[in-house]
Amino acid sequence: MKIRWAILPAGFFIMLCLGTVYSWSVFRIPLQQKYGFSALESGLPFTVLLVTYALSMAVNGPIIRRYPSRPLLIIGGFLVGLGWFLAGTTQSAILKTLYYGVITGWGVGLVYGIPLAACTEYFPQHRGLAMGIVLGGFGLSAIVTAPLLQAFIATQGISATFQIMGVLFFILITLLSFFIPTTTKANTENPAQRISLRSCSTDPFFQRLWGLYLLGALAGLTAISIASPVGIEMAGQSPEGVASWMALFALCNGAGRPLFGFLTDRWGFQKTATLNYGLIILASLSSLAIPVFGVPFFVVSFSLFWFSLGGWLAIAPAVTAQHFEKNLYQKVYGYLFTAYGTASILGISSAGMLRDLTGTYRTVFFVTMGGAFLGLLLLWKRGPSVK
Repeated sequence: MKIRWAILPAGFFIMLCLGTVYSWSVFRIPLQQKYGFSALESGLPFTVLLVTYALSMAVNGPIIRRYPSRPLLIIGGFLVGLGWFLAGTTQSAILKTLYYGVITGWGVGLVYGIPLAACTEYFPQHRGLAMGIVLGGFGLSAIVTAPLLQAFIATQGISATFQIMGVLFFILITLLSFFIPTTTKANTENPAQRISLRSCSTDPFFQRLWGLYLLGALAGLTAISIASPVGIEMAGQSPEGVASWMALFALCNGAGRPLFGFLTDRWGFQKTATLNYGLIILASLSSLAIPVFGVPFFVVSFSLFWFSLGGWLAIAPAVTAQHFEKNLYQKVYGYLFTAYGTASILGISSAGMLRDLTGTYRTVFFVTMGGAFLGLLLLWKRGPSVK
């Protein structure tokens, strides 16, 4: 069983590679300045990647247990690297969105679920904590990769940076795949265990969990998309000043994953999710006071938003593993992850629309607070057990 301990560092560094997507904002200004991209065009690859990533999780979740982990990781790593590399070969916003958003996004969705599946099998007594440790790599990635990308862009240029990272990610994920053991194959699954997206969508517990995940992820994804403009417009910081806080936010995002995974193991889902929604409400109230109290409240608010999002990305897979058969985990969590994709679309688009309609980002935080209160009502209403 010594091999199981290799899952944690190998999975962590695989997630570190995948989590570079959270550093996309580093590319936005250079793309606008060098290629004349609009603000919408410079953000489109990231938005499309989040949606494709969620769809890939839903499609690929059912096949993970059918095949050995290593070939799937290598194929996924190849897609991740290929998308990055091809994005460096074009100056077209549409093609960059296709290469980075679709190809890389699909690869991220394929690779993402494999270390988590290994955690559910090899750490049955501490699934939440093991998943949280592995997922911490995704959340902490921006601390490492954002400065690295900035340095490469400054010295090598935008196109070469995409290509260098593409080759690097393929090599690293391929090497790390040798430390992720294959999980039990699905031929042990009996007919009663067969599950589909349709059957999930009619399952009361899954419906409730999907809605709770959507409402929990919505606040964090919205905050990530507007952190820079809120810091500039509401807190009065310079772009460089806002950028200096991103490492702290990424650290909070990474720390939230093992902590909330551990709490899910110890407290159960209902109490842990209640704490998370409470933090979202606190972050929303603090955000409304940013124009009055400035930078300190901006830092506290967005640290909590990023922390809560990291928490949900550990809570959701942990509770899925607790409530469904082991052989069903990949399928069910793949389908459940569509809540994350839906939250990314709703959060990013609604924040922009509210800013355009009202002239301020303050209204966005009424939405995040309302979503958290709605989540608490759904969490504690009578229905399928979520404890």
